Amino acid sequence: MSERSRAKFVARVTGMHPGADHFGLYSVQIFILHYWGEMTTIVMMELFMNQNLAQSVTALFQAAHVIIASGFLK
Repeated sequence: MSERSRAKFVARVTGMHPGADHFGLYSVQIFILHYWGEMTTIVMMELFMNQNLAQSVTALFQAAHVIIASGFLK
């Protein structure tokens, strides 16, 4: 397997298609997840008044959300 075909295979398997439109969609998804985490942390800080606790709870909340949304846990 040549280096170029190996790179294409890895890109396809990991979902990172080499097109500009796919890169744009990937970037938008990352930004949405980032801002969702920031907003959730701010809400948790209002509830707990402790930055470390708010960040920990937000991380657990997002991890649980990803597990449930992916269908891994039904």
